[in-house]
Amino acid sequence: MKNISELKKLVSDEQFIVLQHKMLLHRRHASIEFKILTLEKDQAVIRVSQDPSFTGNYADSKRLIEIVHETFDDLLAPKKIIARAVPFIPCEADSINKVYIQELMKQYDLKSRDLESDLGIHKTRISEWLSGKRELTKPVRNMFYWYFVAKGFIPARLERNVMDEKIA
Repeated sequence: MKNISELKKLVSDEQFIVLQHKMLLHRRHASIEFKILTLEKDQAVIRVSQDPSFTGNYADSKRLIEIVHETFDDLLAPKKIIARAVPFIPCEADSINKVYIQELMKQYDLKSRDLESDLGIHKTRISEWLSGKRELTKPVRNMFYWYFVAKGFIPARLERNVMDEKIA
């Protein structure tokens, strides 16, 4: 947790240990991180974000805000807790695989030589990716994703969702 030193001054050692344990569990099981943005006399602003998780389970903004309140409300009462949620949004290029590329090539009547010409990559390398002889690394998946977006074959999804808790 970032900026935790300010919080340590406000709570007992026992409360601080319990808080650290809760945060560790969130980090370990769901890749959820907390950061205290501001800590004032009457309120605290805490950002909660989620990184890629090995479980593949992701919380939406509403759930992340609930987690902030479950973790901090009792500890910081009577301060008002304002949560800023930054949910994990998977990279669209991660869905690109050889089968998907082959389907798009078939759908739009693309040949390896078309990809060779457009991407500047030898058709042998393209063939190795499409046959599975060579791994589709993240940069390669990104290349194919943006190529298909640029051609208009698939839509671009460029969205980042940061949600501030509504202040009542």
